[in-house]
Amino acid sequence: MDPAFLPLYPLPRLSAEVSGWSYFWLKFPYAMPSFLTFLIGLFLITFSSSSGLSSMTRRRDVWTVALTFLSYSALACLTALRSVVADTEQLLWLHRWIYPVVLLLAPLSFYLIHLALGQPGRLLLYFGHVCWIPVVAAFVSLLEGVAFTGRWYHYSFGSFPEANWPIKVWGVFPGIGLALVGLPAFLWDWQLRRSPPALLIGLFLLFSLTLLNLPVLAGFPIYPGSNLHFVPMLLIIIGLHQKSGRTWLDLLFAERGLFYFLNAILAAALIILSLSFFGGLRVLEIQARQWFPAVPITLIGMVVVFASGIFIGGLEATNRINQYLTFILAILGFYLLLKTVEALYLDPIIEYRVRQLLFIPLAFLPALLYRLVDTVHPGESRWAGRLLTVCGAALAFFPFSDLMFSGYYNHAYGRIPAPGALFWAFPLLFLLFTAITAMKTGFSVKDSLAVRLILFCHGVSLLILLDLFRSSGLYLFPYAWLLPVPGILLLPAIHARSAVTGIAHALRITVRLSLSSIAVVLIFLSIIFLAVLNEGSLENRLFYLILGGSPLLLLTFLLSFLFAGPIAEQLDLLYRNLIEEREKSDRLLDNILPPAVAFDLKRGVRVEPRLYDDVTVLFADFAAFSSYATTIEPSDLVRRLDSTFQAFDELCHRYGVEKLKTIGDAYMCVAGLTSTPEQEDHAVRACRLAQAMMELQSKSMERLPLPLRIGIHSGPVVGGVTGSLKLSFDIWGHTVNVAARLEASSLPGRIHISEVTYGKLGAEFPCEERGLLRLKNIPEVRTYFLDLTARPFKSRQSPSYLEE
Repeated sequence: MDPAFLPLYPLPRLSAEVSGWSYFWLKFPYAMPSFLTFLIGLFLITFSSSSGLSSMTRRRDVWTVALTFLSYSALACLTALRSVVADTEQLLWLHRWIYPVVLLLAPLSFYLIHLALGQPGRLLLYFGHVCWIPVVAAFVSLLEGVAFTGRWYHYSFGSFPEANWPIKVWGVFPGIGLALVGLPAFLWDWQLRRSPPALLIGLFLLFSLTLLNLPVLAGFPIYPGSNLHFVPMLLIIIGLHQKSGRTWLDLLFAERGLFYFLNAILAAALIILSLSFFGGLRVLEIQARQWFPAVPITLIGMVVVFASGIFIGGLEATNRINQYLTFILAILGFYLLLKTVEALYLDPIIEYRVRQLLFIPLAFLPALLYRLVDTVHPGESRWAGRLLTVCGAALAFFPFSDLMFSGYYNHAYGRIPAPGALFWAFPLLFLLFTAITAMKTGFSVKDSLAVRLILFCHGVSLLILLDLFRSSGLYLFPYAWLLPVPGILLLPAIHARSAVTGIAHALRITVRLSLSSIAVVLIFLSIIFLAVLNEGSLENRLFYLILGGSPLLLLTFLLSFLFAGPIAEQLDLLYRNLIEEREKSDRLLDNILPPAVAFDLKRGVRVEPRLYDDVTVLFADFAAFSSYATTIEPSDLVRRLDSTFQAFDELCHRYGVEKLKTIGDAYMCVAGLTSTPEQEDHAVRACRLAQAMMELQSKSMERLPLPLRIGIHSGPVVGGVTGSLKLSFDIWGHTVNVAARLEASSLPGRIHISEVTYGKLGAEFPCEERGLLRLKNIPEVRTYFLDLTARPFKSRQSPSYLEE
C-alpha cells in the first residue's frame, strides 16, 4: 500500500431496484425526520405526563396534550414506514393497525387549541366535538377493510395508499375548521399577546404541516409535512411552560428536560444499534472480514465514551455542565460508532447512509463545545455561540447532499469518505470554534475544573479535526481512536465536584442497580451464543456477541440512571435533610443541656441524676422590675428582656458557663458542670461573668434600663433531666438555695458572693466584706460584695464544645 496516498473508489450506486434491508437504508434519508418526530413525540408524551405541565391545573388537560402528541407521533411513524417499507401488502396491514390512533388527531387538535387559547377558542372546542363524526365513519371503514381503494401513489419519498371517501372526509373536515375557526382565533390571540409566541407559532405550524399531508393522498408529489412535526411539538411544550412563567432553560435543566431527552434518544439509538448488529449481520459475515484490530478498538472506545456520558449525566441531572458534557460525549460515541461501521466493511449503501446520518450530530458539536466553555467561563457577548449554532444547523443539511462525499478510500483500518466540495465546511467549523474559544478564554481562567473543561473541548476539537483530515487521502493515524482519552481524564474531576454536592448515596444505589441488571443481559447473550453455536469459530462468535451485546449493556446502564437515578437522588436528598435536621437537633441539645447530658441523650441512654461535687451557681435579676413592667408596653418589655437575655447567653458562651433557665426577669446559670481541667476555675469564671454582665447592663440603652442584683455561691449540687415530652435540665441542693438567697439579699448594681466562693478567688478579685448575714431558712453566713472592675479573662483554652 502506498504510504502517502490511498486509491480513491467511487460512491456506491444507489438504485431503487433493491429490497429488504438495503431498501430501508436507501430510503432512510426520507424517513429520518419522521423517525425523529416519532421518538421526540414519545419523549414529550412521557415528559409532559410526568412533569404535569405546571401551567395546567387539571389532569384532563395534561392527558389532552399527551394523547394529541400520541396521535401525531403515530402519523409520523406511519409516514416513516411508507418511506422504508417496500412491500405494499405489509404496508397496508400496518396502516390498518396504526390509523385508528392517527384518526384521533382531528378532534384532539381542536381540543389542544382550546386548551392553549382558553375562552377565545371555545368555538374550536365545539368544532372538535363535531369532528368525532368523521372519525367514527373512518374507523368503521377501517374495521370493514374499505378505508383504502387498493391503488397506490409511488413517490421517491415513499408509497401512499389511495384513501376511500371516509378517510378523505376525515382529512378535509379539520382543514375546513382550521381555516374558518382556528385561524381567526390565532390572529386574535396574537394581536392581544395573551399567549407566548412559541405556543401560537407551534400550534399554527402543527396544523399547517398536517394539511401538507393532503396533496400526496391526491397524487401530488409534495413531501409530507408530518415529517417535521417535532419542531411545532417542541415549541408547544416550551410555550405551555412559558405560560406558567418558566423559561425554556428551566425546561431543559431545572425540570431535567435535556437529561430525559438525551437519554431517550440514546436509548432508542442503542436499541436500534443492537438490533442492527444482531439482525443485519451473521457470524460468518464477520468471519469473512478483517475486523481486527480496528473494530475492537473503536467498539471499546464507543462503549467507554457512551458510558462516560451516561455516568456524567446521571451524576446531576439538573446541572448544566453535566448535561452539556453528556450531549458532547453522546456525539463522540456516535462518531466512534461510525468508525466501527467503517471498519466492518459493510454493504457500501448501508455504510454510506450511516455516515450521512451520523455526520448530522457532528455538525452541532462545535456549538455544544462552545456552550460548555461559555458555561465555565462566561463572557458578555453571545454572538459567537449564536454563530456556531446557526452554522451547525445549516451544516446539518449538508451530509445528504451529493456534494458532501465524492467517494471513499480503503484504509487498513476501514473505509474513509473522500471529501466533496461541502465536506471541508466541517473542519472549518471546528477551526472556527478553536479560534473563537482561544480568543475568549486566553490565560485568564484560574479555576481548576474550568481549565480542565476548556482543555477537554480543545482536545476533542483537535482530534476530530485531525481525523477529518484523513479524508484527504493521506495515510494518517486514525486519531478518532483517542477520543475516549479526554473524557476519561475529565471524569475524576467531574465526579469529585459532584461528590461535594452530596450525591454519593444516589450514585452508589444507581451503580449497584446497573450492575445487577447486567446479569439479565448476560443471560440473553448466552441464549444468542447457543443459537449461533455452529456458526464460525469461537473467536468470531464471541466477537459477534460483543458487537451486538455492547449496546445492550450500555442500555441497561442508561436505564438505571434514567429510572433509578432520580429516585436515588430523592433518597439522597431525604438523607441529607435528615442529617441536617439531626445536626439542628444536636445543636439545640448542646445549647440547652450540658455536653455530657446532651451526649447521653443523643445516644439514647437514660440520663440518671448525678452529684456534682463542686460547682458555682449564679442568680441574677433586675431591681424594681415589677414596677417598671407597669410603665411599658408588654411587647416592648418582652423585646427588651429578650435582648438582654440574648446578651447574657453570649457572655455565658464566652466564659464557659452553662445557662440553665430564666423565670420572669430572673437568670440562672452554673459553672463547673463539665469535669475538665478547663472548668476547675469555675468560681473565677462565674465571677468574671458577673462583672461582664454588670458592665454590659450599665452600657445598655436598648435593653432593660434597670440595675442588676447578682448572687453567687459554690458547692455541691445534684443535676438531672426532668420531663419526657419537654426535656429540662435542672440542679438542686443547698448550694442553689444559698445562691438564690444571696441574690435576693443583694443590693442593686452589686455582686453578692458567699465566703466559700470568696475563698476560691485570687488576689486579683478585690472584695468588700459585708459581714455575717442571716438568710431565709439558712444560718448566718459571711458574705462579700465583689468589686465591679472587669479585667481581661485569662484562662486555659476553651472546651471544644464552645468553639463554634
